[in-house]
Amino acid sequence: MATLRDIRNRIAGIKSIEKITSAMKMVSSVKLRKAQRQAESARPFFDKIEKMLFSLALSDRHYDNPLLNTPTDKEIKNVIIFIIAGDKGLCGSFNSALFKTTDLYLKNLSTKYPGATPQLVLIGNKAIDHYNKQSYDIIYREHNAFQPLDYNLVLKSSKAVIERFLSGEADSVEVFYNHFVNMLKQEPTSFQLFPLIPADVLENMKEVQKGLSPDYIFEPSISILVDRLIDQYVDLKIWRALLESNAAEQASRLFAMDKATQNAHDLLKDLNLQFNNARQAAITNEMLEIVSGAESLKK
Repeated sequence: MATLRDIRNRIAGIKSIEKITSAMKMVSSVKLRKAQRQAESARPFFDKIEKMLFSLALSDRHYDNPLLNTPTDKEIKNVIIFIIAGDKGLCGSFNSALFKTTDLYLKNLSTKYPGATPQLVLIGNKAIDHYNKQSYDIIYREHNAFQPLDYNLVLKSSKAVIERFLSGEADSVEVFYNHFVNMLKQEPTSFQLFPLIPADVLENMKEVQKGLSPDYIFEPSISILVDRLIDQYVDLKIWRALLESNAAEQASRLFAMDKATQNAHDLLKDLNLQFNNARQAAITNEMLEIVSGAESLKK
């Protein structure tokens, strides 16, 4: 049975942990509001850019850009997997759920693309720690990506990916991250970064678009406009994924710290009850010893 000193030490330790988790909960709450505001404000801007880009690209049946689409008969041999995870832990299943999704994708990659070789782009300390232990080809890594989150990260990582795609060292690029749904739900998701639109899908979209769009005159040429929009669109897709991941991480950490604080509070109640019972038992034993001693002296 635990002594009063043992229980008292445990109570002191749990109180210290409760203060830490409560403070982390407050910090995460502040960070979440900022991250959520950034993620939600970026969505309409991104949607407008996307709509404008595809509308312009579809209006010219002769326009071609290697980033936009690739031939349907091209064999996929090298696939870049762009993984965005967190820098720190104490955020529930935020990182582990993402790694479970990406690990499964990597395991089944040869089924989707027979003979394909994965190349990894790792954003965040946890992603680097997880995949450094494995034998994958890591072509780019970024430590402390969210401390703080900077747009320069987008420019550096997108440049590394675009160069490999245009040079033929990569045939497809997939991005994996945690999507922020709401305060209580963050789900691992993915999208194809390159090519932006599969060739067969692009042709079908052009057929639908044909005859529906007004005949505009573009200055400069439509190809120049689309080329510039594609560069911005690619950067914004990565930036949006980073913002969503950041908001999802803060929400997951807020929930985890709230749960930890509540668990510490419940544990303190149990320990205080144990302490009071143990103290009462000790007092009762002392009284019994005094009474027994007094009785023995009378004899």
